[in-house]
Amino acid sequence: MARARVLLLAATAACSLAAPLSAQQITSPYRYIESRQYVSIFGGPLSTQTGGAGLGPTSGRIFGAQFGFRLSGPFVIEATMGYAPLKRVVRDTIHSATDTTVFRAVGSSANQGVLLAAAALRFNLTGARTWYGLQPYLLLGGGGAISTTGENGGDSLVPADARFSFGTSFAAQAGGGFEWYATRHIGLRFDARGTLWKLHTPQAFLIRDRTLPPSEWAQNVSLLGGLALHF
Repeated sequence: MARARVLLLAATAACSLAAPLSAQQITSPYRYIESRQYVSIFGGPLSTQTGGAGLGPTSGRIFGAQFGFRLSGPFVIEATMGYAPLKRVVRDTIHSATDTTVFRAVGSSANQGVLLAAAALRFNLTGARTWYGLQPYLLLGGGGAISTTGENGGDSLVPADARFSFGTSFAAQAGGGFEWYATRHIGLRFDARGTLWKLHTPQAFLIRDRTLPPSEWAQNVSLLGGLALHF
């Protein structure tokens, strides 16, 4: 009887000293995204190529808005509308006195607005979820680049057949980046995109320099930052 009492007291003491056990939890770095649509605004620098004659739009900035809809799994269809208020150098058909590969610029440049409308297929590398709040992605698409300005500035200083016209061009896009979800519905986006559009050489320059192509693809690169609202 005494021995049983001793064992009971020992067991009671052990229970009172033991620390409570907490349930084991396994946290995952992945979080599923429940929303299927988003709208975003963006902006950033745009680096351009001006073509062999140096007549195309020069580097500047681009800004705009996007709408996205998740199709299934990692695939998202994204529509972009952007605007770039650029400038271009107006040149005549006389080569520079210091560099015979460059055509001489007249005294005034010209404004060159470019409206970019494109649709792209976005592939999220982590699928329909984030990894530590991040969602990296790749995208590929195309659309149109449309001039929003006519002849202006120094265009009147050169003959009509030497005036550059951007017109409307097919535009192809490819790039990648990542989005960081600050909350379930708000994301910050950063990506780099390459855009191809076509430049046409005025007839007077083709006559002056027969090595110039009638048209050529210009490679342009934009670095964009944006704010997205998911719903």
